[in-house]
Amino acid sequence: MSYTGKKQKNWLQDWFSVDMIAKNALVAALYFVLTIVSYPLAYNLVQFRISEILNLLVFFNPAYTLGLTLGCFLANTLSTSPWDMLIGTGATLLGCLLMIPFRQLFIAGLMPCLANGAVVGLELYYLFGYGPATPFWVCFGWVTLGEVVVINGVGYAIFMALRYLYPPVMKMIGATRNQRFVW
Repeated sequence: MSYTGKKQKNWLQDWFSVDMIAKNALVAALYFVLTIVSYPLAYNLVQFRISEILNLLVFFNPAYTLGLTLGCFLANTLSTSPWDMLIGTGATLLGCLLMIPFRQLFIAGLMPCLANGAVVGLELYYLFGYGPATPFWVCFGWVTLGEVVVINGVGYAIFMALRYLYPPVMKMIGATRNQRFVW
């Protein structure tokens, strides 16, 4: 009990509440569907995976890490390699976890870009045959560029617009922090 008389919840109760489980299921399904819709752009060396915009939800509520990781895993079942289910999903999980400490949306949005760029870049270089013909830095650069365009370009604009044009969105997504985010 806190000094206000209300029972305090810990992060585990927040992440696994019925409400958050339902929201994470919705995010996972939305991630999967958005990836299918943008399938030609979502895989290979140059990736503009529209579903990656959802990574910005972690900035407002870290519990969305679960739904995004599950959604990425499901989306990567459509990939040409079973390694992508493990490695690509791990990159998404890493990117989400790296976002948590940041308080600026743009900087936080760079974390999944860099994580996916490095991890998926290595995956493309070593496992997908881009190998000696294409240097690792080219793989890293193309994946990172696609992520930056989608997350910090399109996603950032969407969240800024929602914040100003439809303020109840923060309550709707269950934002527990960073509700008055800055550049």
